[in-house]
Order: sequence, then structure tokens, then C-alpha cells
Amino acid sequence: MTEELLTENYGAVMTELWETSLENEIKKTHTGKNAHTCFGLITPDDLSALRTKYRLEDLHRIQKDFVSFLNPAKHGIPGYIGFNSDYVYAFLIQSNSENAVNDWMDSVRTKLAHGLKLSAGGTLDVSFKAGFTKISAEDSNAYQVLTKAKKALSEVVKNEELELFEA
Repeated sequence: MTEELLTENYGAVMTELWETSLENEIKKTHTGKNAHTCFGLITPDDLSALRTKYRLEDLHRIQKDFVSFLNPAKHGIPGYIGFNSDYVYAFLIQSNSENAVNDWMDSVRTKLAHGLKLSAGGTLDVSFKAGFTKISAEDSNAYQVLTKAKKALSEVVKNEELELFEA
């Protein structure tokens, strides 16, 4: 096997899996057996510049590099990253810390201070924007949580000064 199990072509967890995980976490909130669980979406800050600078095959490799780099576990944060849409990745972070998403984004920002080393060679100057929501007992299903995360991402993308927004 040359590909990671249960992932799509960029190495991110398949959509069906993170949606199922999200549904399970929502159910746990009703029993009171869940830790702090946050779901969100993350995307590169200046996507248009990225698309104009690189060829399509390079962009595919860069997306794999993004997924690998952004994986919360690589930053010491319990969670994983999944595929949502082109250049938009879903993340699920579950921790005893209420600040786990902030800690993850701080780590991402710190490690990107000198650029992202690309697997094809070279360094890419990139930053990311993320919107997220904490899963609660008021959430009825994964679609509702995804909608809140999309609103949070939209808010952070519209505001040049923000990197992270919680809905």
C-alpha cells in the first residue's frame, strides 16, 4: 500500500469519516462524556496568489504538504485534519484544554515564521486562517456544526486582521 489508509488523495481523512466522528462527538455531548471538542475549517490566507504562482501538479503536492504540516498531532495537539473542499481542510481537535485550538494555531504560526518547507524543494511563505466552533449539546447534527464552522471561516477570511475566529 502506497497510500495512507482512510485518507483521500491529499492524505487528509476522508470526509465521511470526519462527519461520522463529528456525529459521535455530538452524541457524547448529550451524555456529558466528552472533552472539549472543537470542529473547524482552515485554509491558506492568500489562495489566489498561490494559484497564480504554481502549476497544477505543484499545487497538488503543496496541498499534501499543507495537510501533513497542519495535522494537529504534529503540533502536540490531539486531533486530526480532514478534507472538506479544495484548499479548505476540516479539523477536529479534542483536548482537556479549552485553548487547544489556539495552541495549535500558535504552533502553526511559529513553525511558519521561516516558511513551509515543500516536499518538492524550496520554501513557501504562507499563513492560514481558521474558523471553528465548540461542539455542544445544542448541536443537533454534523451539518449544523459544519454550517457554524463555515460561518466562522467566512468571518475570518473577510477580516484581514484575524487569523482565527470562533463561532
